[in-house]
Amino acid sequence: MRLFPTARHFRLDLGAITGLFLLAGCFASLSWRKWPDPLVDFGREVYTPWRIANGAVLYRDIDGLFGPLSQYFNAMLFKLFGPGLMVLAWANLLIFAGIVVALYALCRRAWDWPAATAATAAFVAVFGFTQLVIISNYNFVTPYAHEITHGFLVLLLLALALLKWVERPTGRRSFAAGLLLGITVVLKPEPLLAAGVATAAAGVLFILGRKGSPLRFEHSVPRIIAGWLLGTALPTLFFTAFFLRVMAIGEAFRAAGNAWLAVFHSNGLSNSRLQMEFLGLDKPAENLLRLAGSTAMALLTLGILAAAAWGIGRLAQGSRQSPALTHNTKIIRKSPHSKTHRSALPKPDRTKRFRLSPLEWVGGALVVFAAAWFAWTRVEWMQIGQCLPGLAVTYLAFRLVLLSRHDGKTPIDQRSFARLLIALMAIMMILRMGLNGRIYHYGFCQAALAGVLVVGALIGEAPEWLAFTRGGDVARRVLFAAALILLSVGTAKVAATSQEIYRMKTFAVGSGRDLFYSFPRQINSSGELVQWASSQLRQLPDDQTAIALPEGIMINYLARKKSPAPPLYFFANTTESGKEPSVVRQIEQHPPDWIAVVSRDLREYGIQRYGEASGKGWDILQWINRDYKTASSIGGDPFNLAQGGAVILRRR
Repeated sequence: MRLFPTARHFRLDLGAITGLFLLAGCFASLSWRKWPDPLVDFGREVYTPWRIANGAVLYRDIDGLFGPLSQYFNAMLFKLFGPGLMVLAWANLLIFAGIVVALYALCRRAWDWPAATAATAAFVAVFGFTQLVIISNYNFVTPYAHEITHGFLVLLLLALALLKWVERPTGRRSFAAGLLLGITVVLKPEPLLAAGVATAAAGVLFILGRKGSPLRFEHSVPRIIAGWLLGTALPTLFFTAFFLRVMAIGEAFRAAGNAWLAVFHSNGLSNSRLQMEFLGLDKPAENLLRLAGSTAMALLTLGILAAAAWGIGRLAQGSRQSPALTHNTKIIRKSPHSKTHRSALPKPDRTKRFRLSPLEWVGGALVVFAAAWFAWTRVEWMQIGQCLPGLAVTYLAFRLVLLSRHDGKTPIDQRSFARLLIALMAIMMILRMGLNGRIYHYGFCQAALAGVLVVGALIGEAPEWLAFTRGGDVARRVLFAAALILLSVGTAKVAATSQEIYRMKTFAVGSGRDLFYSFPRQINSSGELVQWASSQLRQLPDDQTAIALPEGIMINYLARKKSPAPPLYFFANTTESGKEPSVVRQIEQHPPDWIAVVSRDLREYGIQRYGEASGKGWDILQWINRDYKTASSIGGDPFNLAQGGAVILRRR
């Protein structure tokens, strides 16, 4: 199935993609250089490739949380263009452009161009560039982990490849699909899970679509399977061979497979309590009830809209076609090979325009106005993510019911398969959020496909379901307009909330290629503290080393100071469960020349004050107090969140 089947479609799709690029450019300019967080997460995303570009080895010299591909890709960019936050930002903007095109192409295969445009525009406006919480990094320009955004693009490309594969399986297409699946294996678990399920669904649907008839492949089945297996294994084999230069075979394989091995051994920046909160499993009954309630409310709202549109359609007694023509048209739809030619059917009088009565105009306008009023005054759009898992599961169940009615004698059409594929991937991505669905935080990527699915189905399918009822043309138009205004208001409110946060980010951190803006001290002191600490360390000789406690690897990057210890942070999984004494021994082997201590709120990790107990920084601080002394400071006690401050320590 081609993206642009006719010249008219080419113009429509090209115009839609151009408009989407302009929309993305608008949101990028409004948030320019305000994307990263100065203290949390993103420092890892610039420090790690900078170190790799200068000869360090991931997992040996620097701890890595996920697969190796993204960090080595970013290191290649630093090697080619020099280090700089904006080097990654420009690369990520290009990747985002690819995501927009791939997502539009996938939605275009599932729905018509208005629905594909609306769904992709909602993705750009809500998930692409917004900041909806105090911590940044939850966007596609400076993500908390490049593995998730790179994996998002690969997942979309895989879906498009699977659509082509189902049409005509060949060894080459199998290799391409397998290679895309294999790339997710060296990225992150979420896209890997979604890619695996999508691949399995393609194989199952291909067989179901040809049940009762012999399967016909252009190439032999062994060749197709071999191509898929080779493509899937190639990225892991490549990185295994790469790490064999400096590691033993077992360590090299573990490094290459770190993305999926991380599922079996927790190496993320979290603890079990925090993960339970992220998943909504800290209060499972309460969160499940909330999810079910928000899903039911969303379905009820959409049902009321559809019923109101249907009621307006019932008022429309006229039709563009006579009953006989409508009946014959349905016959042609049911029997595409019928001998009855369209030219034999009575043609509608194009000179008579279908018009609504004043009562019907007023009724349609009232439905649209009610949708706008409801969206503006009654919907908490920041919490709209609570219903996305339930809506995605409901839609998938609906698709599976339709699939169960397939006769098995003809291939499943591309549009149905594309819709099912989007639903499956959306559920697999948002599954990581458990019972705590949200569009903010990790939801910028994990909930994005679910949001796209809901918008596409509501704009591209729901109005068509009313088209076969009495007055269906009017009902379809009314529901389309009401759904569009409902979603437009919601998208605008989310974007406006983000812009209010961005307008407060006026404090400059870094300089040149590394310049970005953070909150002033009155709102959040992290930017000022990171800027001060990195400026202090930047003045020291390049060969001196430093670490930042409890987190602050961004300071190392901005100061261009290597950390002699592999850990990128010194709390939670790095120190808990009796591991802190071994961390101290590890640091003692190569003690840093300088230590920066910066205020960091760790209450979500169960740490009220850093250093309050072993496993929570106590052993590290005891060693520091013995071997280091204060060189300079700013603000108050860095371990007192009410004061906020930073201290630079040097070896005695």
